[in-house]
Amino acid sequence: MRHEGGKTCIKRLKLQLTSRPGSLGLLTTLVGELGGRVGEITTVRIVRDGSIRDVDVSVSNEEVFDHLCDRIRELDGVDLISVLDVVREQHTGGKVRVCSRRPLENA
Repeated sequence: MRHEGGKTCIKRLKLQLTSRPGSLGLLTTLVGELGGRVGEITTVRIVRDGSIRDVDVSVSNEEVFDHLCDRIRELDGVDLISVLDVVREQHTGGKVRVCSRRPLENA
């Protein structure tokens, strides 16, 4: 998900969803009700009673995101496992890389 300004809050939620139909729909509806947007949804793995998914979410600010997390914890069939700050993760380790244009074969 692309960062579109200094005030936008972009996070990646790791969620366990039950295999009951509609679990993902409940989550995406909740994000929309709070004025947020859902980005990429990645299935991390299939588990016995459902799936583990990474869901990128963009909301207007941190307060809205905190409220979203509180509401997700109330959803039936959706368990919030962890939260990752996407923008901070992209900046970890820096953005500049130095590498040789040609392979070095000897001194």
